[in-house]
Amino acid sequence: MRTAAAALAFSVGFCVLLTVRAVAAPDGVRSAKGAPSVRQARVLDVERTGVASPAGLAFSSAGDAFYVVDANPGTTSTEIAVLEPFELRPSTDRVGSARIEAALEDPVNVAFDTRRSRLLLLDHAHRLLEVRADADGGLDARTLVRHEALRLDLRDPQGMAVDPASGVVFVLDADASRILRIEPDPDGGFDAATIATLDVRSVGTSGARGLAFDPSTGHFQLRRGPALQELTSSGEVVETRDLSAIGLVSPEGMVVAPSGDQTDATGEMSVYMADSGGAGSTGRIVELSLAPLAVTSTSFTSALVNTVDLGALAPPSSDPSGITYLPSSDSLMVSDGEIEETVNGVEHFEGANVWELTRSGAVIRTANVSSVPPTSVPMTNEPAGVAFNPSNGHYYFSADDGKRIFDLDPGPDGLMGTAGDTWTSFSTIADGNDNGDPEGVAYNTFNGRLYVADGVNREIYEYETNGTLVGHFDVLGFGVDDPESVEFNPVSGTLFVLSQDSLIVETTTSGTLRASLDISAAGGLKHAGLAYAPATTGAAGARSFYVVDRGVDNNVDPDAVDGTLFELTAPDPVPAENTPPVVSAGSDQVVALPSSADLDGDVDDDGDPNPPGAVTTT
Repeated sequence: MRTAAAALAFSVGFCVLLTVRAVAAPDGVRSAKGAPSVRQARVLDVERTGVASPAGLAFSSAGDAFYVVDANPGTTSTEIAVLEPFELRPSTDRVGSARIEAALEDPVNVAFDTRRSRLLLLDHAHRLLEVRADADGGLDARTLVRHEALRLDLRDPQGMAVDPASGVVFVLDADASRILRIEPDPDGGFDAATIATLDVRSVGTSGARGLAFDPSTGHFQLRRGPALQELTSSGEVVETRDLSAIGLVSPEGMVVAPSGDQTDATGEMSVYMADSGGAGSTGRIVELSLAPLAVTSTSFTSALVNTVDLGALAPPSSDPSGITYLPSSDSLMVSDGEIEETVNGVEHFEGANVWELTRSGAVIRTANVSSVPPTSVPMTNEPAGVAFNPSNGHYYFSADDGKRIFDLDPGPDGLMGTAGDTWTSFSTIADGNDNGDPEGVAYNTFNGRLYVADGVNREIYEYETNGTLVGHFDVLGFGVDDPESVEFNPVSGTLFVLSQDSLIVETTTSGTLRASLDISAAGGLKHAGLAYAPATTGAAGARSFYVVDRGVDNNVDPDAVDGTLFELTAPDPVPAENTPPVVSAGSDQVVALPSSADLDGDVDDDGDPNPPGAVTTT
């Protein structure tokens, strides 16, 4: 028999001790087989790089810094941006830039020599240019050196790379189907450099663009059309990977650098590719993972129940990113993390970035929690995820722009987005916390904890509501490559984790896989948010998955207003064993002492154990 007391701002829950450990893949998980693996791991867009059309890309392992050259660097000088995306900064990854007084024939021909701490570039005369970097990765434009003695005989230079161990420079001469190997002088100069040629005519490099050297394998990576080819040091093809599904617009230079997943094993490498964008779209840097993705055995296949065009709402939602269920009003709340953005002069914001909808998709009310007028709640411009706390009526928003979780109190009126709202927040990257991409957020009604999905590290983080980190667990091993959302199952006490593709996995709150669910029936492009709520059809007690999909990103096509809400069938809920009671003292009240207040308390319980049966209250 359990006892619960309803008191002001008081709730009952159980604590969960979360232990993180390395484990073997669980039953039902197997390694992906078939075509060579390549997938998009993350994107650094113009908001994080400050480079509108990145083309040249290099990396320094000493400073953990990327060097980026715009596709249009200038006719007399060249600006080089310095990025440090591994430092988990709350805003931009750009930490500086340098402008050198030299013009480049093609910005794709840039590479970093880690051994000698210098950036190398190729100019119009096919001379190597050198700019020194300090210990922090910063470039000193005053150290520019033109190596006049080395004028390379090149027909079509389309990429450059450096072996960080030896300092040997490689240049892809595409039309000549060769890779030049340039070994510097013992002192690092190029006056008496040794030049050799690697013949790759058997591969065929006409039309190729972009060259990278992988220090972990000693292999080359080069791109030709929609294919990424891996070559041995002798020019033999190891793998050919299809890039067509990545959605690159104008792929340019590339480099091999450590994985952006801070929880990956040391030595895990990715290919970073500059995409300069095109007409109507901004550029970006795309991290490509070549590691095979685990595939889980599907235990349930969802059927599509309903589709709602969120772009047709008034006001519209172009890129919905979060969704949660509000049991008190039997409604859904949807947030849009990009609707307020203006891309290439195009904007779709009409005063709302949050919508309350019926479960069938009709608008009940809208709100604006961004800093863009008109607003009463200038909290965050990027509400990537949203969750609701039924015990106190608070809302939680994850914001990946500032790497924060917001706790919003809607005030006496209970309406989110009005003048009486107040809010607090905590950082997801402070005090050793490494959640660098907070996406979805969920509230555990059993124990009062928050769960936040990290799209970069492929982790689910558990927090106290004050921001104290409890622990985290990995979901990449379950086949979730980009966890966009996490949802608490109030029936079974488990978690649902949504991948950007067509996968939902159900796990325990400590990270044990329970089930793998196929939601490909939705046919969405970029699943972004997940809610688990009563179904609109079916038997009493039936529940559905409600998934919001961003469609085409507004940075790729600013004119796209194609946000969508899907309702999909969910497996029959399985009640948890002896779940704790849920206690509420009713809505928050403001009382001027010595006046008193009457509490409207209630207790919900599952009736276990049985016998003796129901919960007792005092």
